Amino acid sequence: MRLIGRALGTTALFVLVAGVSVAGASGKFASSEVIEFPSGNLVVTFDERGQNRFSSVDYQLTATADATSCTTVNGETQCIAARTFPTDSATGLVPDQMGRVSGSLTLASGAGVGGTVCGCTTLHMDYSDITLTNLTSGRVYRLGPISADRP
Repeated sequence: MRLIGRALGTTALFVLVAGVSVAGASGKFASSEVIEFPSGNLVVTFDERGQNRFSSVDYQLTATADATSCTTVNGETQCIAARTFPTDSATGLVPDQMGRVSGSLTLASGAGVGGTVCGCTTLHMDYSDITLTNLTSGRVYRLGPISADRP
């Protein structure tokens, strides 16, 4: 009976430590992404904790952007797809007293590529391979793909 009690106690302790470790890792970084229309730009808002060892922090956001733009000519719909690799940076973000850094970065969609050429309207945006890099610490956050259709 004592051996079972010790084994269960050790297992319970392991589960508690694993739970704290996972919770600590997931609570250090948070982000949200939205695609704005009519531009098709991607806006990423982020919050990273544990940066109090730095006086300022620099970030870089990169992605692959696929824009599908369409127009109707003589009753026939014509579409153009354009792929771009936009980048945006934020430098000199200062951590607060708790070591938290918050910011927002915008990636230009490149959807305007067809706008002046064909008078097209961007109807669909896909962003993939999205990464937010803390250039100061070297930490890379891989964000999930996001897509949106023009409302």
